[in-house]
Amino acid sequence: MDHSQPIEGTGISAEQLQRYSDEFDLLCQNRHAHGEVVYGPATFMQNDVLKMAAEELVDFANYSRYMYIKLRAVADAIEAHVPHSGVEAANHVLPEPHQIDPSDPINLISGGRHVNPYEPDRR
Repeated sequence: MDHSQPIEGTGISAEQLQRYSDEFDLLCQNRHAHGEVVYGPATFMQNDVLKMAAEELVDFANYSRYMYIKLRAVADAIEAHVPHSGVEAANHVLPEPHQIDPSDPINLISGGRHVNPYEPDRR
């Protein structure tokens, strides 16, 4: 296997995948080491880590929203300058608000098309 070639269907190579994974590990290690320097070793044992994690999850949810908005804006700009680029499909993944069925427990309808691959279509 040529690790420099894209993995089928992904657009990234095995080398990139490993590099990104290694970067993530290094970032985690660096953040932990920084925390030990700033707050002292094992101070997390004295903190309410569950509360801290819950606060981080809320931050992450907001970051996800902001990234979604940026990605949609980029997709709109690409489609405006390069019609039929394939990006327009990404802009139509989610249903319009009036198409969302609040009684659907998975709430994953896309223009009436069932999109949960783990559950048979109930419609």
